[in-house]
Amino acid sequence: MINQINTSIPQSKPISFTSKSDVLRPIDDIGRLVIREFPLISESKLVGFNSLQKKQNFKNYRKYVCKGISTLRTHTDSIIDNSKYLLSELDAMKRFKLGNCSEMADAAYTALKMNGYENAEIMWMYAYNPKTKVVRDLDHVVVGVNFNKPENYTYCPLYQMYFDKPSPNHLLSGGNKGIVIDTWAGTTDYGKNMGVKYNHNKALIRYYNEKAKGLGKPQYKTLLQNGEEIRFAPLEKSITFSPDDWAYINLNYSNLYLPENRKLAQCHKISTDYKIPQINEFNLTELKSRYGLKGAPTPEEIREHSQIAVDNWLTSRGYYQKNRETKEHSNIFEKLKDFITSKIF
Repeated sequence: MINQINTSIPQSKPISFTSKSDVLRPIDDIGRLVIREFPLISESKLVGFNSLQKKQNFKNYRKYVCKGISTLRTHTDSIIDNSKYLLSELDAMKRFKLGNCSEMADAAYTALKMNGYENAEIMWMYAYNPKTKVVRDLDHVVVGVNFNKPENYTYCPLYQMYFDKPSPNHLLSGGNKGIVIDTWAGTTDYGKNMGVKYNHNKALIRYYNEKAKGLGKPQYKTLLQNGEEIRFAPLEKSITFSPDDWAYINLNYSNLYLPENRKLAQCHKISTDYKIPQINEFNLTELKSRYGLKGAPTPEEIREHSQIAVDNWLTSRGYYQKNRETKEHSNIFEKLKDFITSKIF
């Protein structure tokens, strides 16, 4: 049987910089749609639950989440076709409710492409000191939109980004027009503003410090040090979706369209032999048993509580910025901590 779904390919959407709200609002709305569509348990976010770190069951739970994400990545990394890699990753995220910043960035990238933002790019984030020219890896992935590049700009080779770090000429700031969408942290803003937001983000600082401690490196109270600035290095890849890919996207992820773009999800045909590779060996029950867990949040339970995470903690309103912590923020964090604790013990 042939499924009847859309194969329309969105056209590039020109961005008008007439006002800040006109530019940021639709991109921020797309980010919120992504967070609602993919409520996840992120291993890197569990670093923040300091009071639980010494409890064995919590350690086991982190291992379970980490192993789940590793299994997901092993599966998707084996897929050669870039578009099917991405769609298989989205399917696994939706099914198992696990992922970190990389998975959330891929979901945001797909949603932006769906809504016509053809200049969206996956970007890795770095701290850069303009005086010393030193580049420091922050181990974080976001999506950039409308990042202007200098004439004769060259992308950093992927192997260099994986095994070393980019040189300063590979880094972009975004300036006054480039927009960063970070669905892991739940914020969207111009590149020039992201340093302030990230510098006092407790989740990022705790995650960075835990990794730094394991490597014997210094730990910091803020993300940026001694004149450092946030910079971004785009990945040199542009994923082209086939008509069948678009049909699959529209069948399974039409919720990622903005209301004004839902007309793109009209019904058309999809090939009967079109398939997206799925994870077969991923067994949550076996993983729970291996790590001696009483239980972990089920997809239904995560979705039930996701509104707190989506509209508060994970959005910019839930950001922990210097001198701006409020009682509301603290209450949200405690609710999330209590929820996860209740599912482990």
